[in-house]
Amino acid sequence: MGDATGGRRLAPVPSRCAPAEHSQAVRPARTAFSLLRRFRGAWDNHKVCPKRGSKGCSHGRVRGLYSRGPLPFPRYFSTTTMPAYRSKTSTAGRNMAGARSLWRATGMKDEDFSKPIIAVVNSFTQFVPGHVHLKDLGQLVAREIEAAGGVAKEFNTIAVDDGIAMGHDGMLYSLPSRDIIADSVEYMVNAHCADAMVCISNCDKITPGMLMAAMRLNIPVIFVSGGPMEAGKTRLANPKTGTIEFKKLDLVDAMVIAADPSYSDADVAEVERSACPTCGSCSGMFTANSMNCLTEALGLSLPGNGTVVATHADREQLFKRAGRQVVELARQYYEEENASILPRAVGFKAFENAMTLDIAMGGSTNTILHLLAIAREAEIDFTMTDIDRLSRIVPQLCKVAPNTNKYHIEDVHRAGGIMAILGELDRAGKLHTDVPTVHTATLKDALDQWDIVRTQDEAVRTFYMAGPRRCSDADRVQPEHALAEPGSRPCRRLHPFVRTRVLERRRFGRADRQHRARRLRREDRGRRREHSRVRGHGPCDRIARRSGRGHSQRQGQGRRRGDRALRRPQGRSRHAGNALPDELYQVEGVGQGLRAADRRPLFGWHLGAVDRPLLA
Repeated sequence: MGDATGGRRLAPVPSRCAPAEHSQAVRPARTAFSLLRRFRGAWDNHKVCPKRGSKGCSHGRVRGLYSRGPLPFPRYFSTTTMPAYRSKTSTAGRNMAGARSLWRATGMKDEDFSKPIIAVVNSFTQFVPGHVHLKDLGQLVAREIEAAGGVAKEFNTIAVDDGIAMGHDGMLYSLPSRDIIADSVEYMVNAHCADAMVCISNCDKITPGMLMAAMRLNIPVIFVSGGPMEAGKTRLANPKTGTIEFKKLDLVDAMVIAADPSYSDADVAEVERSACPTCGSCSGMFTANSMNCLTEALGLSLPGNGTVVATHADREQLFKRAGRQVVELARQYYEEENASILPRAVGFKAFENAMTLDIAMGGSTNTILHLLAIAREAEIDFTMTDIDRLSRIVPQLCKVAPNTNKYHIEDVHRAGGIMAILGELDRAGKLHTDVPTVHTATLKDALDQWDIVRTQDEAVRTFYMAGPRRCSDADRVQPEHALAEPGSRPCRRLHPFVRTRVLERRRFGRADRQHRARRLRREDRGRRREHSRVRGHGPCDRIARRSGRGHSQRQGQGRRRGDRALRRPQGRSRHAGNALPDELYQVEGVGQGLRAADRRPLFGWHLGAVDRPLLA
């Protein structure tokens, strides 16, 4: 028998009736059940309590729900067993007259109570450049939802700008804000029984937080980001040659040039004014843009979500399409019972696709942290072991800022965007193309339509060719062939200060790697012996072999081996810790202008083409 709300009745969770359930300790649960009974309607056919043997025993009714915790609401709001519109909970039945009265106070009419209620999860704030333009865009999505036959209700989350929070105690609040965002979205959507949602995110912790909430809620959802900002562009004097050069800039360039004493204060001021010219997330392949790109691989956003710049007209079209599409997703699930469009339906294969894309495009290492958290919320067994396995077999295809100052996200879009990278990976046999997406039945269908190598649709080619001026069109990837570094594969390399892994330019067999490792160890021992011959006075550090440990001895005394003082290498900071030597940083656009003490290596398997300093 159905309940008063029109949804399907949920059976209690099967479990044994413990003796403690007949004590005073569980009596408060009866009150919770009575409230739930009034909230949901009549409850019948309860399981007989094995302790008392009475079908009318209240413990038999409470037992199943109470076994999941003091409050049964998480079980009640489960969407996998309740395909009727969730919003009917607060809009149907005489007992919801008060709730409907409050809904009417928000502007709802009689005809609106039969429509799906769509939550527009916005993150507008004037603190963050990636979110300053989202206020009007949230209402744009709401209008499209209403035009498509839904009811849009917008609310906001917090948003922390990592770039502004870096360098002081503000960074302590960045990562915790991700979980606060996830909680706030879950609370708002569950408290008001929304049927579906559009998540408008952009910057570092907002997209992961909303993804975590989407996996918890498991209701129809579509993601649309605010988009990346355009790369900064300026003409700057080269301090080495004195010539005026055209430079493309991003946030990291401003940091690097400001730390380089060879640039004048006027040059630093010019770079500061030019590095972030528009609204949007930072223009390189940083955490924000990496996560927005991964939503395309997860199948939870529309093509172009991660690469269309915030200032382009196509970004507005993405918001409009998202508003219309989410209403269609809600109807597919609640009316047609099509569960393949739910967030958790993406499954393990979609997470493998996302990590494969991350490695291929050289995404931010923070994506590992976020993908693991999202998979945990989705109850998917995706672990670091899977990431390590993928990193050994997936080629690295892209070299985008901050790995180079030549290419930025706008150039990735003009080269074909994320769908072009996924197409290359599919042709290499590295993708699962049978996973669903929010805009096509499978990823294969999406690639057939949006991969510029496969499609014959001129509108798709025009979509990816459009972009800001002064993009690197001369060097961008052409549809006929993709740019790839030859044999980019992560291999192990030992160093006297740290043990890390860097990308080699050619593939080595196991025997070759073992031989090279032995040779490097011999070279390292020779280098340490050479360093140990340096004599001197005062406190000094012992050169650690792998761990990078370096501690000073008592004031005025240094570590000694026999009659020889062990000194650190010339120019090496006492507190450099695990810093790599300068020769590993002699790569174009990476780490230049940073002091040795400011450089930090990336441990484990690198996602980028080269080592780069961690600035956060």
